[in-house]
Amino acid sequence: MNKIEITYKRNSANKFDFTAKQNGHVIFAKTYSPKEEENQHIMGNIFVETMQRWADRELSENPDFKWNSFEEFKEWAGSPKIRKEASDKYDELTFGNE
Repeated sequence: MNKIEITYKRNSANKFDFTAKQNGHVIFAKTYSPKEEENQHIMGNIFVETMQRWADRELSENPDFKWNSFEEFKEWAGSPKIRKEASDKYDELTFGNE
């Protein structure tokens, strides 16, 4: 079974490190400086949690699921369904109690 780990963690410079690992190898990593006053860091966390959930689901249905390139990961991560689910969760968390 392949292992996929997608993380978004605050670093010592008060920025956020996004990392996508597949079987221990980094397929993509980038440091972001989200505008916290606009809750961009919250959306980042929700998006990563959503991607991890989708990756876990993919692996449960097909243990051999993997990306063969950065381009494949990028296309998968940019899926309108993943983005919509993350956006809906963000709206629920930030606007649901109004």
